[in-house]
Amino acid sequence: MAGLYKRNGVYYISYYEAGKRHMKSLGTRNRKDATKFKEAIERRLAQKKWLPETIDTPCKVFWDKYLEWAEAHKRPRTIETERLHWGHLREFCKRKSLKQYERRDFEEFKLHRRQLGNGPVAVNNALKHLQAIFNHAIKLGYFSGPNPVQGVERFKVEKRPPRFLNQEQIEKLLAAAEEYNENVFLGIALGVYAGMRRREISFATWEWINFDRKLISIVGDGHFAVKDWEARTLPLHGRLAEILWPRRRPDGYILAPEAEPGVYRYRYDFRKVFDAVKRQVGPDWLTVHVLRHTFASQLAAAGVSLYKIAQWLGHANVKTTQIYAHLQAHDEDINRF
Repeated sequence: MAGLYKRNGVYYISYYEAGKRHMKSLGTRNRKDATKFKEAIERRLAQKKWLPETIDTPCKVFWDKYLEWAEAHKRPRTIETERLHWGHLREFCKRKSLKQYERRDFEEFKLHRRQLGNGPVAVNNALKHLQAIFNHAIKLGYFSGPNPVQGVERFKVEKRPPRFLNQEQIEKLLAAAEEYNENVFLGIALGVYAGMRRREISFATWEWINFDRKLISIVGDGHFAVKDWEARTLPLHGRLAEILWPRRRPDGYILAPEAEPGVYRYRYDFRKVFDAVKRQVGPDWLTVHVLRHTFASQLAAAGVSLYKIAQWLGHANVKTTQIYAHLQAHDEDINRF
């Protein structure tokens, strides 16, 4: 129905509309972008909705349709994040329709966010979400042409190895937490010995813990969705079993069982009591997420394979786990030739 061809390295598209042949430049050398535009045209032609030369969709019309789709396919927190970035873009550019957006808008938007004090990681993350939004606009035929965010250069960010606690710091932190508050003690134990994320700690239930098989199964329910929708199972650490066994219950939440899920992201957020313990024993850079880094770092330093650590952490891609590679012992395989 529509065909792509290249001229001087740039993709062009040819298609028939109402009996008339149209040929136009897509302004991109990227075949993936060109293919997305071609698919959008073919969908419109198949529905017998003839395309104007340029698809002109009001921003509000598209955004309402996008939210309708996102509510069925994305997590609430992701939607709120995208709503925030979209609002910042609309406030800065004040475009009335999608077709008015150009790459230079996003280059200027990128610099504007930095001038407001946003860090390079935060700005790069905003561009990532906006690119995904425009990809969806192209897919559904609300925007014609290559994605205007696609070629925007991201800020260079130095990737530093994550900080983590040593064994002495772990024991010191647990001792202070046990004396201060039962919930923060259990939360720290789940972070250090199971690598749970902050939200997973908040929604952890006794049903996740199988003392007989010595396993932890992190699964979602009606109030909680596991990141990337991927449930995972990992071995129950011996030290964690020692902590949980005397406190075990047949069901319910492990932390603050009386707290019911509500409108907030965390059913029970133990950060305040965690920060109180942190002020007692430090270090200053300690955060709840450092507990998860500690879990992975200690395993890597002990020689556990990165693939296995990735499975236990719930990483969708083992590349994410490469940040712990520097901790692994010297690999003698290098001397095999």
